[in-house]
Amino acid sequence: MRQRTRVPSQRWGCRRLGAVLISTLMIATSAGCFAHGGSEDADGTGSGPDESIAALLPADVKNSGSLTILYGGPQPPFYLPNQGTVDGVSVDIGHALADLMGVKVEFLNIGSLPSLVAALDAGRADLSLGPWGDNPERQKVGTFVDWMKEKVAFLVSKDNPKNINGLDTVCGSTIALLAGGQATVVMQKQSDKCVAEGKPAVDMQTFQDWATAALAVSSGRVDAYFSSVSGMTYYAQRDEAMKVVGTDQPNGFGDLPMGAIVKDDSGLQPALQAAFERILADGTYDKIMDEAGLGLEKVETIGVNLGK
Repeated sequence: MRQRTRVPSQRWGCRRLGAVLISTLMIATSAGCFAHGGSEDADGTGSGPDESIAALLPADVKNSGSLTILYGGPQPPFYLPNQGTVDGVSVDIGHALADLMGVKVEFLNIGSLPSLVAALDAGRADLSLGPWGDNPERQKVGTFVDWMKEKVAFLVSKDNPKNINGLDTVCGSTIALLAGGQATVVMQKQSDKCVAEGKPAVDMQTFQDWATAALAVSSGRVDAYFSSVSGMTYYAQRDEAMKVVGTDQPNGFGDLPMGAIVKDDSGLQPALQAAFERILADGTYDKIMDEAGLGLEKVETIGVNLGK
């Protein structure tokens, strides 16, 4: 078994997000910051552990006094690697949950869902907060604790010359998509519909990551980027030349449950769910999500395996 590498997290506070070179495939970021919401670390400065939640932890976590949480590299606004540390919405939530459980937290960078499964199976980590899309196929990986919902919409330039605001407005447009994503399947069906109706097909351009797709919009290379709202909101907040549209449309998806994954036999799901319910009730969850511009993605209740 490989030795775990600790990736510590720092609170975001009002630290400005540093500019990241385009050559690293990240768009330079500027004004704006997200405050760490909720309980402080369990050092006497915050609310500290909740004994009823801590009592639900499985024995191995109680004995180690720590949780290792997997994440999949840069995923704005949930994970933002920063000079050997990682910040973001999921990191702030992870700290709030760990504080209530009375344990320390480490974040381990893992590349993909298959890598995540292998790491969980090998005991290299306890869970992934994600958020991962919850569906029946992925429920074979483990139990989902769903803590947000996602929408799929469009990132466009501010003037939006093609007037894109939903799937039925994309005929003849050039649309950016993430390679291998479900959005590509939905857009292909829409393109086929356009042709069947005697309209121009959609010119679909695929990209390997969020940053280059967003850059394609800001540079005018494509007319829009079709993907989940949370990531696009992050880029639109940092570039006044772009905006998110079509959030009031189902766009072939509707609301998608998203959540954390724990192994079915880990015994961790009850404590994790209870901690999530606590931060939802005490306002910590709302604060973290609202300050990241994720009001549309918030849920009113925490669910388990909601994907159908």
